[in-house]
This record gives sequence, C-alpha cells and structure tokens, in this order.
Amino acid sequence: MNCEQIKKKLVDYVDGNVSEPELNQIQQHFAECQECRKEFETLTEIILSVKSMKIPEHDENFWMMKYPQVIEKAEQRHHRTVFIKRLRIGFGLVAILLILFGSRTFIGKNAPIRFPKVPEVAYYVPEDVLTESNLPLPIEELNKVIDLLGPEDHMMILSEYLR
Repeated sequence: MNCEQIKKKLVDYVDGNVSEPELNQIQQHFAECQECRKEFETLTEIILSVKSMKIPEHDENFWMMKYPQVIEKAEQRHHRTVFIKRLRIGFGLVAILLILFGSRTFIGKNAPIRFPKVPEVAYYVPEDVLTESNLPLPIEELNKVIDLLGPEDHMMILSEYLR
C-alpha cells in the first residue's frame, strides 16, 4: 500500500475496522514510513482526547428554555429559504416573459412586408387611339418589345402614351 491508501484507511485502522491482511499491510507500512506513523500517532491522540471529554449534562430547565429558541431559529431560516426560493421562481418567470415579449417584438419587426392586393383595373381605350397609323413603330416591332416587358410595364407605357 502507498501513503495515500494508508491515509484513507487510517481512521478505520484506529477504530479496528480493517481486515487482517490490511492490518498487516498498514503495520508493515508504518515500519517503513515515518510520516504515516507520525500521522497515525497524531490521529490516535486526537481520538483519545475526544473520547476522554465529558459532555456536561443539562437539567430539564435548560432544555425547556433553549428548545423553543432553537426551534424558532430553525423556523426563521426555513421561512427565509422558502422566500428566497419563491423569489428565484418569480425572477425566473419574469425573465421568461421578457424573453418571450422581446422575441415576439423582434420577430414582428423582421416579418416580410405584405402589400395589399390591388385589384386590376380594366382601361377603356377608344378604337381610334391605338390604330396602326398612330403608333411610332410597326406592330411587329412593338410585339417584340412587349414580349420582353412585364404587365406593370405595359400599363406604364400605355398610361404615358395616353397622356
């Protein structure tokens, strides 16, 4: 056994709660290791001095006076710890609500903008306005240009032309 293992078993050795092989190993280690033997002697002195101490016996009046005080202090500590636990729970709930409110606000601000749908308007164009003779280009050329444009561009061109 090494010194760490001996130190872990030292209290059991002093109390006599070790097996026979462990007892032999510990005694053999004490013969070789001065430091562990010294620690054993110190521990033995402490245990013997504690065992020799006499705890004074208190009479019934002592316990009648001290018992209510001890119970009162214990109840005060209990109430304090319950209050602190409730306070922690309250702060936790407030934090959760703030996170939910903040995330809702943040998500709401980054939502895509949805434009209202504009109904399509049918324009009435008199027959004599868009005749082939009034157009700046031949119809075939205009059809090529119109195929490249979208519906919004068609309306813009038409409105400019009708101006």
